[in-house]
Amino acid sequence: MAKKNPQEIAKNIGKELKLRGTSNLAGRLSNLITNSTSSALRFIPAPIRSFFPFLAKELDIQAPTFDDAYDKLTGKKKAQESESLSAGQEVALIPSSSPLPDQILYPPLQPKTEILGNRGKYQIENVLEYRGQGYFYQAIQLPDSQPIIIKEYLFLDKNLNKNIADIQYNFERISGIELADGRIQDFRLITPWEAIAYEQRCYLIFKGNFYSFPTLRSYLEQTGAMSSIEVYRVLHQALQSLQFLHTQKFRLPSGAVNWKPYHGNLNLDSLLISTSFQGFVIYLCDLALWEDQFMSFDGKSPNYSPQQDLKDLGKTCLYLLAGNDQIDNPQNLPKTVDPLIKDFITNLIYGNFDDAEIARNHLPYFNTLIANNRLLEEESITKPDHKKNFKHLKFWIFGGLGIILLTSIIWLILKNQNKEVIKNQSPKTIEQVSGIPNGQFTYTSAKDDIWSYVITTKNLLPGGINLEDKLKTILPNLNVKYDQTSFKSDLITTIKSGKTDFGVTNLINFQGNPEFGYQEFAYDGLVVFVAFSKKGREQSLPTALNGKISLEQLRQIYTGKITNWQKLGGPNLPIKLYIPANNDAVENFEKQVLKTPEAINNFRRLIPEEPQPENIVTKQDPQQITQLQSFATFRAVIQDFENNNPKVGSISFDSLSKVFGQCSVYPLAIVDDNNRSVYPLIQKDGKPVTPQQTDLCNDKGNYVPNMTAFISQSYPLAYPLAVVYLRDNRREPIGEKFAEVLKTSEVQCLLKETGLVTIQPLGQICDTFK
Repeated sequence: MAKKNPQEIAKNIGKELKLRGTSNLAGRLSNLITNSTSSALRFIPAPIRSFFPFLAKELDIQAPTFDDAYDKLTGKKKAQESESLSAGQEVALIPSSSPLPDQILYPPLQPKTEILGNRGKYQIENVLEYRGQGYFYQAIQLPDSQPIIIKEYLFLDKNLNKNIADIQYNFERISGIELADGRIQDFRLITPWEAIAYEQRCYLIFKGNFYSFPTLRSYLEQTGAMSSIEVYRVLHQALQSLQFLHTQKFRLPSGAVNWKPYHGNLNLDSLLISTSFQGFVIYLCDLALWEDQFMSFDGKSPNYSPQQDLKDLGKTCLYLLAGNDQIDNPQNLPKTVDPLIKDFITNLIYGNFDDAEIARNHLPYFNTLIANNRLLEEESITKPDHKKNFKHLKFWIFGGLGIILLTSIIWLILKNQNKEVIKNQSPKTIEQVSGIPNGQFTYTSAKDDIWSYVITTKNLLPGGINLEDKLKTILPNLNVKYDQTSFKSDLITTIKSGKTDFGVTNLINFQGNPEFGYQEFAYDGLVVFVAFSKKGREQSLPTALNGKISLEQLRQIYTGKITNWQKLGGPNLPIKLYIPANNDAVENFEKQVLKTPEAINNFRRLIPEEPQPENIVTKQDPQQITQLQSFATFRAVIQDFENNNPKVGSISFDSLSKVFGQCSVYPLAIVDDNNRSVYPLIQKDGKPVTPQQTDLCNDKGNYVPNMTAFISQSYPLAYPLAVVYLRDNRREPIGEKFAEVLKTSEVQCLLKETGLVTIQPLGQICDTFK
């Protein structure tokens, strides 16, 4: 490389100093304009403020750029020699004659940059990644520092065949949807909180941290192809979200009602996955409604429809099973893929389902068979155990072939029938469960856990019979006995020792083990409650709290950091703490709410070593936690409030199945760590139960558990219940069969009567068993 002479070096240094001085001036002017505008706009109501983009467009008014200001102040043209872009400069567009590279590199917004919108002011914290058409930023909303995600769009060359002013105008008017009737429901659709258009950049503001979750494409790159069961879960959740999207009326930010709801952009990049010890949750994002504002279709109109969404979902799941997007035919999938899942995806891709509801009604048909396929795959890896194992192997081979043949025949019949046949499949009854082993078997669960309550408590079912006796009546050849005394240590050790054949537990407390299998059959969850009082009652905690409480507030309350309701916007009353005399529920609370060892230790310090008696000691220090049985707690909480001059306001938690129907206490909605409010109860019309709209005592029968929130696990304190069993060919498969019994429509209706949330909506099915 030729060396530069000193004169050339000095000249270049001079240019760089001049350019940096210009850039610094640009940044200062930009900050001055932004701060001045922000201060002025604070005094203008948001509805009028949102009218400014329309007015500017009609009058053809554009904000001056730094180039214009520089020209007017100096009479010179701003220097353009630099190839690097510094903070405060305009973004350079790719020349129209240049081909668009795979990834556009341009400077992101710098930390501490502030963006003013109609709903607030936002400050950039850092850059997360470059994806799609711009950067993703971690940011906060000022002044309360709530976490948000900002997605950026840049007007690149490929967009210039559209009118930029029109794009900006439409962008703020259509980017985002909410239910037209004002309800708040969470169906795992990520929609913007606000849209902002600034010159060559546009931004979407999202509350929480959803966009920090990986896309399915990046998830595949890290983990490889998904199993059939994992894809089943993706389908189950995505179809729920699509059914909600396709059947509801939504209102756009402009005020117009969107009569054609669709996603229009389903692919590996618009589905996000959030993993946890319970599995994963699938979120839908990047709806075509706003994403396609920045796309060029060269005169071709995209095909938007609910049917197209189902086809796109089928293709996405095809890629998940294959591990890449280079496959176009389900028949080319590996042989290890469940044939029933393969057929279902084929039906999606070829448009054999009219809508998401029909597809969803068809999907549960595969639930038990998928679990059996998983068992078959894992057992086929295990070394056979002489004659008994060979007998099981033949059973599974011929049974599997029979299932495939029978399913193919059923599918051909259903394909040629009216689609309503799929929609109205007859429920599975307990008599259809075959292959129940002969002999006497026992199973167990933790002492005083929710299953112990459900299986042994009388009067939960009509006729005053408990669930254990009811199962013996309707299925006398199911010789299983519930034995709580056999649970001496942890569940895994108890089952492996042979003291019990299988167990029932919640998956929060079940530590996974490859030797064990499990099948979910219902959902429950913790419900946080305070005393219920009539509408308008003075010092009413449900009204003062607006019917909700956050996880963070619960942590501070149950660790002694918040001791008066006044700090949460309530009346000036000390907080009195209760917990159930149920170690299982307390452990769940520690894991789902407190989480950290420090918080758990602070919580346990407030629990007296000796349990409190059933009668309430009124002089007890409110800071100390009172531990009572469930129904004694309900009485204590309402008695604390019903005193003529209440001196404390009480709070407690317990299982949904125990709290539901108790109108003396009010179950609060939970605000999760992403600032979402999820209600444990909803009215039958889908609206949330709120202290302003629902009288829990007078409106009994008009509200139900929020099944969608529990099934999707979007309710923060929900958890699944499962049958847990040892995978051992030498043992009879009684655990698997008991799970199959619990998942029949007939027993699911019984579980619903006990207060548990069933694994799928039952509709009018239960009427057939009365």
